[in-house]
Amino acid sequence: MLRSLLTRLTLLGCISLSSAGEADWLVDTITTPVTLTSDGKAGIVLSNGLISRSFLLSPDFGTVAFDSLVSDNAILRGISHEATVTLDAHTYNVGGLMSSSPPDYFNRTDIIYEVDPTTFHYVSHTTSQPVAPFHWEPGLRHSPSNSQWPPQGLTLQVKFGPPAFVMRPEHANVTIIVSYEMYVGVPLVSKWVSVLYSGISPVRIDGCVVEVLATQKPYAPSVFDAYPFPWEHDNNAPTSSWLYAETTIAHNSAVEWSQDPRAQFFPGSDQPYLTVYYSSGPGVFMAGNSQAGRGIRDFPQPMLTEFDSFKALLLVTDSSDRERVSLSRARMTRLLTPQTQENPIFFHGTNVTSDGFRASVDQMASVGFEMFIFSFGTSFQLEDTSPAYIQQIAADVQYAASRGIEVGG
Repeated sequence: MLRSLLTRLTLLGCISLSSAGEADWLVDTITTPVTLTSDGKAGIVLSNGLISRSFLLSPDFGTVAFDSLVSDNAILRGISHEATVTLDAHTYNVGGLMSSSPPDYFNRTDIIYEVDPTTFHYVSHTTSQPVAPFHWEPGLRHSPSNSQWPPQGLTLQVKFGPPAFVMRPEHANVTIIVSYEMYVGVPLVSKWVSVLYSGISPVRIDGCVVEVLATQKPYAPSVFDAYPFPWEHDNNAPTSSWLYAETTIAHNSAVEWSQDPRAQFFPGSDQPYLTVYYSSGPGVFMAGNSQAGRGIRDFPQPMLTEFDSFKALLLVTDSSDRERVSLSRARMTRLLTPQTQENPIFFHGTNVTSDGFRASVDQMASVGFEMFIFSFGTSFQLEDTSPAYIQQIAADVQYAASRGIEVGG
């Protein structure tokens, strides 16, 4: 029992503070801005004072460090490509940086960097402020009025151009943007991949890997598993990793931890390898002219000129304490989806005829309800596009608004 208690105290002690006087980002308000600075050599560093991610720009782009500044730990074990995109069944890595260091560990002494000529290569980079993915107002429906939306931070957009030799001529017209977004006061990185196409002949995106990281063992679950989140598969797994990863979509994405396929296996050793990717597809068709190729490959819809992937979220908890990891995930949720803090008083209505709907709205307004929900089993017809039906629903919603009632379903 004493050994178990000491182990737990050690874990709690290493979770965040290198000294007792330092602030804890889960308790205190951290205002250190997110910065992108030069490392004085051939690289740049994205940091918010809690974590930092360092990139080399030459001879090609790649992540060369991912560190917890709170616990003074290196998260990265080795260099990997930044992303992978599959176009018309041909797979390209994004970011061609390679190193002479063995994949089992990151040997920075006398390291030699090389370039993979078959990948999409670094062209340039820019920064911008985070953009709200949807409209939301702090204080709405009893949510905190002091929420920051969009969240404060900095977005790094890195542009990659195609290799000299491509598998199809159309692929020479593809540009890839990899975005890294870091936020004030939270050890979190959000990453996504954008594909831009300026050609005429259709191109299909058959696959996309948004994040690839070779990590140190403490930053991986003790149980390696895949889709959707390994932390929810095993009773021990939620408290076994100091790095929490998930995506911004509920379906068709995978967060997979496995043994690094590049590393030599030694009994009793682990080389954790994180990949975050589409489970299938996305199967998106692209063409520079939105009408180009209409009907080609049995794809009748207009095609895209730009595609944005889901976001991979990397939260550095620096802890295997179950409660602290849970609080960290809740903090991330409040930061990126503040509408989850709303608490409206709503009513599930099943009689959605105009008479039934308006009678419910009158009763709700009289007793203080705020939102009418078209509930399960109603006669609401989402597929009915007839002008008369749309006019009826619009008039009912307008009546509810006049009584101070919102409508949803």
